Amino acid sequence: MTHPDPHTPSDLQTPDDTALDPWPLARRDYLSGVSAAIVAERYGLSVRTLQRRAAAEGWRHADVRPATRIRSDWNGPIGSFMREMNARDETLANRPEFAQVSAVAEEQRYDLLFAPTARNLRIHAFHQAAESAAMGGFAEATAWMRLLALVDRHAGVVDHDTRLYTPADHMRADYLGQYGTLRAEHEDTPPEWPGGA
Repeated sequence: MTHPDPHTPSDLQTPDDTALDPWPLARRDYLSGVSAAIVAERYGLSVRTLQRRAAAEGWRHADVRPATRIRSDWNGPIGSFMREMNARDETLANRPEFAQVSAVAEEQRYDLLFAPTARNLRIHAFHQAAESAAMGGFAEATAWMRLLALVDRHAGVVDHDTRLYTPADHMRADYLGQYGTLRAEHEDTPPEWPGGA
């Protein structure tokens, strides 16, 4: 049995070919803005293979627009960052109401990075799922809902792991307290802590 060439242009394939060839549907989903990871999972493809094919054929997500005011000396990650900052500054200059949107996004990012809790992650995942669904990105909304379900399932572990002091820290403090008490009982001098002070 022969399989269709995965590099055959999708416009030459008949509807019956899509059962054997996932590429036309994968291309459609990718171009509509669904992430490569979700498209790859949906159609049983490797993420890297999908990304290579998208690059080779020039596929671009619907929500990706070329950056403005690109300088030729901006290359690599710094150039990418500067292009993004230029686009952001231009948008804020033309639409100041986006400053509030940016402030909320920054606050959410800060909470996720510096005060991670299951509650914060749950809220973020739910907001992202709702936003994706509202914009027609149902596959992405489904992925966010999967994350939400995982957080719900493991919330106790997540919150436990983000405590200021871990159980090991409490155990260390108990041992140091006992060490100080024993030493004070056997000597008339104030206890010295291991490591100084």
